[in-house]
Amino acid sequence: MTSYDRIGVGYAKLRRPDPRIAASIHAALGAASTVVNVGAGAGSYEPDDRWVLAVEPSAVMAGQRPPGSAPVLVASAESLPLADGTVDAAMATLSLHHWRDWRAGVAEMRRVARQRVVILTWDPDACDFWLRREYVPWLLEWDATRFPTIAEMRGALPGASVEPVPIPHDCEDGFLGAWWARPEAYLDPEVQRSNSLFALGPDRPRLEAALERLAEDLRSGAWDARHSELRTRESADLGYRLVTARRRSPTPPVPLRRAPRTAAAAGRRHPAAEAVAADRSRRRPRLDERAVRSRARRATLDGPMTDTGRAERLARNEARWRELNAELEHGLSDVQRDPDERAAFVCECARPDCVQMVKLPLDEYKRWHRDDRHFVVLPGHEYPEVETVLEANEDYFVIEKRDIGQVSDVVERL
Repeated sequence: MTSYDRIGVGYAKLRRPDPRIAASIHAALGAASTVVNVGAGAGSYEPDDRWVLAVEPSAVMAGQRPPGSAPVLVASAESLPLADGTVDAAMATLSLHHWRDWRAGVAEMRRVARQRVVILTWDPDACDFWLRREYVPWLLEWDATRFPTIAEMRGALPGASVEPVPIPHDCEDGFLGAWWARPEAYLDPEVQRSNSLFALGPDRPRLEAALERLAEDLRSGAWDARHSELRTRESADLGYRLVTARRRSPTPPVPLRRAPRTAAAAGRRHPAAEAVAADRSRRRPRLDERAVRSRARRATLDGPMTDTGRAERLARNEARWRELNAELEHGLSDVQRDPDERAAFVCECARPDCVQMVKLPLDEYKRWHRDDRHFVVLPGHEYPEVETVLEANEDYFVIEKRDIGQVSDVVERL
């Protein structure tokens, strides 16, 4: 159980994305067309103009994602269930301090992202916030132990840029610093429940006494005597920082399976993550690298395809999305949902640049994928010359591959 399995109930009510902060995050993602959101929570700040996969360890938080939001995997940052270079970008927003090992999580983000890593975090060395300073200084010290410093972040992300993120006085999100110009909000039990500083911090009786002192200062006017100018200021720098690391060299083609990691990186994985990975590999059949090569070789001998490399690239592309969808299936099985609710999967067509989503009930997806020859694609993404359509409806087609080598020829002509 994660901390947010205990405190995350009702979280999505107050933790909504602020459009000004969202604009900064989305700009930092650049031209990335595929994104994984790590520690995604209820989905704040996920862009809606590109393909997104959410990764969230708390089933309580994943269950609060709104209808139509990105598909979610219940998994940890320290062991992302994706192959190397699966997505263009990896993002995380105000979640690093909840990870068991933030360095391992950042290393995982670098591993799966081809182009860039974007992280919104808080710098404990750059904050002079009246709430922390005057009322809960011991919680500032506790919080500083959970957040990495910017110097540490630069060490984990060499060459990263760091930009201040000013917090507007009317911030629409509900994180701790959002209410800096509206001090009364910190007395609201719902605001307190939606912030881990209040919900998880040590010495609850001391916190309650500090909040009572804040309430008295607001009643007496003492707070306004010290900070009245804050009520009319447009924004404030409270130490929130946007860290962006760009890849300087192209990532190799996506492998069918996760590439072996170094001993140092493997040592950072937690036993629980290893156990989950082992359990998944036992329960879910995975396409085999040797099988891909064998199918490519057969295509070159039995069909019109004469370039082994092209056939192998096609088989690898199909396997890439099929394996990602298998992870999605596993994650969705862990989340309570209506049996008739449609789940979002990646289109499994032969087009190498397709990152569109196809939606169908989870049970239907499982039924069709009992046979490794079956693929679920969007209508119009099938190739009748080389594929047999087994089922066709308004939202998706189920096709059966006949000759991988010929499919590769068709894709090359697009």
